[in-house]
Amino acid sequence: MEWSFKKRQLTHIGEGVISSMIKFHMMKVLRHSIDEVSNVKCSWLTNILPSKIKSMHALMILSLLALCLVNILLVNQNRQLKAAIAHLITSPDSLEPGDVVPAPIVQSLSGKGFIINFLENSKTVLLVFSTECSACERILPYWREIIRACQRNEYSVFGISLDGHIQTTRFLQIHDLALKTFIISNQEIMYGYKLHFLPQTIVIDQHGRVERIWRGVFRERDKADVEEYFGISLTKSFRGLKPMSLFPVISY
Repeated sequence: MEWSFKKRQLTHIGEGVISSMIKFHMMKVLRHSIDEVSNVKCSWLTNILPSKIKSMHALMILSLLALCLVNILLVNQNRQLKAAIAHLITSPDSLEPGDVVPAPIVQSLSGKGFIINFLENSKTVLLVFSTECSACERILPYWREIIRACQRNEYSVFGISLDGHIQTTRFLQIHDLALKTFIISNQEIMYGYKLHFLPQTIVIDQHGRVERIWRGVFRERDKADVEEYFGISLTKSFRGLKPMSLFPVISY
């Protein structure tokens, strides 16, 4: 019994020693493996990082070059736009009294084709605008007076919009403007009437000859001319409004 107990005790101790040795060896192998992996990772990072950093630097340089190129293009485009506007302002190629214009081919707000016939009335007044033109909004008080004068004098008066049917209808509703309005359906009208700027107020006689034309929100020197021609007073309408505001039409 005693020997058996001692034998079992020695066996247990031996197993513990062997287990400890095995664990020690395994830990040693594990540490060695970790060191090897660490060395590999460090070697990989050492080899990869410089190339990654170089790639990032190259990307940053390319981005800066792209931004510089875009900035140069924008500056050039801005100069071209300014030059185009300056040319249009000083250009003699604009509609003047005495010019003969064709009867405009237009569309009603419902989409029906229509030709404005100058022969139907002694005078035809065209109020040309765009729904995106701030100057066109500011001229509306003047145009209301002109519309009433045309009704009294039995002149034909039409609105001519450079925008679509939906935008134009909404514009008239928002500003409560009772004006028979058409949409330009033929781009040749843009060239024929030389609509470089908006708004424009054009008076045409029965023969298609331009009698009067005012561009932009009326200037002070235009006031007397407009009042005398239509027999109206624009004194109240002109209060607080900026004269000679123009909306350039540089692409059509």
